[in-house]
Amino acid sequence: MGNDENLHADLSERAIVRAGDMDWQPSPSPTVWRKRFYRDGPAEAGIVTSLVRYDAGSKFPTHHHPDGEEIYVLDGIFSDEHGDYPAGTYLLNPDGTSHAPHSKDGC
Repeated sequence: MGNDENLHADLSERAIVRAGDMDWQPSPSPTVWRKRFYRDGPAEAGIVTSLVRYDAGSKFPTHHHPDGEEIYVLDGIFSDEHGDYPAGTYLLNPDGTSHAPHSKDGC
C-alpha cells in the first residue's frame, strides 16, 4: 500500500481496490466519510482519488485545492456555495480554487 503519504501511487504497479470491502474512514469533518483509492503526497494536500459520503446535514469547512479537484456525484445532491449538483453531475474545480461543500439530505 505504500508509505504514509502514498497509496497505490506507484503507477508501474497494478492496483485493485474493492470499495465494498473497505470501511468508511473519517475525514476532517465528523459527518463526511471517505474510502481512499489513490493518494500521492501529503494526506490532506496530495493528489487523491476517494469515494466520499456526506451524511444528511453535512458541512465541510472552506478548503483549497492547489492542484484542482474532480467530483462525480453518484447519489443524492452535493452542494457548495456555487450551486447544487444532483446524481450524475461531474464538476471540475480548477487549480487554486476553494469551496465549502455540504449536503442537505446526504450524498
